[in-house]
Amino acid sequence: MKLYYKELQRTCSIVSGRDWREMLSRTAKNSRMVFLYDKNVRNTELFSISNSVLLQKNEKKKNIVLLNKTITELNNFECAKDSLIVAVGDAYTADITGMVASGYLGGLEWIYIPYDFEAMADPFMGGRLSSESGKNIYERVYLPRSIILDHDLILHGRNKNMLFGIFPLVRTSFLYSERLFNRLETKWMDIFLRKEDIIREFIIPSILRNPVKINRFPLGNAIEWASGYGIEHGIAVAFALEIELRIAKMSAFVDDEVFNRVSRLLNSIYSYFRNINIFREKFAGIKFPDIYSCLKRYMLPGKAIPVWVPKKIGRVLQRPLMVSESLFEKAFGDFAKEVENDIGSAG
Repeated sequence: MKLYYKELQRTCSIVSGRDWREMLSRTAKNSRMVFLYDKNVRNTELFSISNSVLLQKNEKKKNIVLLNKTITELNNFECAKDSLIVAVGDAYTADITGMVASGYLGGLEWIYIPYDFEAMADPFMGGRLSSESGKNIYERVYLPRSIILDHDLILHGRNKNMLFGIFPLVRTSFLYSERLFNRLETKWMDIFLRKEDIIREFIIPSILRNPVKINRFPLGNAIEWASGYGIEHGIAVAFALEIELRIAKMSAFVDDEVFNRVSRLLNSIYSYFRNINIFREKFAGIKFPDIYSCLKRYMLPGKAIPVWVPKKIGRVLQRPLMVSESLFEKAFGDFAKEVENDIGSAG
C-alpha cells in the first residue's frame, strides 16, 4: 500500500508492508544512503550496515551540540547533495535525523523507518522535528521523502512499546478523528494482540489526520521534562490528557458524555498495564511550578495557558481553549490528589 500526503510544499509517501529493507531498496532506488539508528535497533542484531551512525539516546542532551556532532560524523562518509539519510529508530532518532537533514549541505532528502509501534504512533511522526532546550524549543517541519511502516517490527516489539504508543493514538483521535476514536474504543486490544491490520486500522489514519504545524501537546512535553524524563512520553501524554479533560469540564467546555468516554477508554487501557503506578509515583513528585515554568515557553507574555481540547470528539479547534493559571493549577492539583489516592490504595 502507498499513500501520499502533502505539507508545506513537500510530498511524503507512506509505504507499508513487511521487510523494511526490501521496501527501502525500492523507495531509495540508487541513492547513496547513510543510516542513523539508535541502540534499540543495534540490540536486535538486525542492523549490520557499515555506513551508519549510532545515536546515543539521551533526551537531556538532544540539543544543538548533538546535531553538530552528528553532522561531523556524517562528514566522514563524504555525503553529497545526492545522498539520502535514513533514520531507523524511534521519535528521538527521527528528530535528530530530520533536523540534520533539513540543514546539512543546504538540505538532504531523508527516509524514516519507525522501529516499533510506539514510534509509529507518535503524533508528529516524521513531521515536526525538535531539538531540546527545556523541552522541544528548537522545532521545525521538514517532512521525509518517505515513511516506511513494517508490521514485522511490531511483532518484534515489546509490550511496553505498544502501551506507550496507544496513548498518543487516543490523544490524536480525540483531537482529530471521531472515527479513529470509535475504533479504539472497541478494538484497542487488537494493538496488543499485534493483529495484521493495525497499521492500516490505526497508524495510517493517525498520520493522515494529523497536521504537523502546531505543537498541540505542550502539557505532555512539560510533564515529561519536569519528571527528568522519568515518565515515558506516551504516559506523559495520557496524564496530560486527564488534566486537560478536567480543565475542559471545569470550564463547562465539554459535556459529561465526552469526559466519560475519554476517561473510560484511558482507564480500560490502564487496567491492562500492571505497572502504571510506577509512573504515577514519578508524577507524584512533580510540582505545579515545575510544569508551569515549562509551559510558559509556549505562552505569550501575560497570556493565559493554551489547552487543546475539542468540544466534541474529533472536532479539532482552530485555536486553543485559553485558561487562567489558577484554573490550570486546580485541575493539576485534583489529578495529583487522585494519583496519590491510587498509589495509596495500591500499596
